[in-house]
Amino acid sequence: MNIKPIAALDRLLTALHHQGVDYTLEHGQIFTLSAGEDADVLLIREGLVALQRSSDERLIYCLSAPGMLGFNTVLENRADYYIQVYDTAALTVVPLRQVKAIVEEQQLWREMFEVSNAIATAMHGILLNTSGKSSLAVIRYFLQALEREPSLIRQRIPAAEYVRTRSGLSRSYVMKCLALLRSNGEITMHQGALVSCQLQHDSDVL
Repeated sequence: MNIKPIAALDRLLTALHHQGVDYTLEHGQIFTLSAGEDADVLLIREGLVALQRSSDERLIYCLSAPGMLGFNTVLENRADYYIQVYDTAALTVVPLRQVKAIVEEQQLWREMFEVSNAIATAMHGILLNTSGKSSLAVIRYFLQALEREPSLIRQRIPAAEYVRTRSGLSRSYVMKCLALLRSNGEITMHQGALVSCQLQHDSDVL
């Protein structure tokens, strides 16, 4: 399981917060990051946001506070990504060049490595568990991923939306699979939110 490096994030946000511009965004608002020489790093101080890809509207990664995005190569082609707010969020934007200078000055490279490695590991896990898998297996993987997310994410993002936007599968197919898993007693949901899952490996394949 990919453990969020809370201590490293807290140290980085403390060092960087006052060097940037603060924003408060409400549910549904969109935020884009600058690219090129003006590239920014995004600090999530409060709330919940999602990294989404414009080309296919795929939900790539959910970040709840404390969080940080934009330092490593996950956003190499920044023009193809945007941030969507799922819960009122307090954000700070700091120029990447300034982040590097502060990290160097305060010797925070170990903390930066921990944060970057956690994101890269999460991305690798997604590729490993979805490439070449059946559609139902992919849905199972994202349901298990959702169950491991912080409670704020599970409460704010409906299970069907989380699975659909991360997998790229059609809404009708996702809903059909969720109905099957609920009828089999493998998942419990309340008002669209995932409560728990006890997935079996031998469920009927749709």
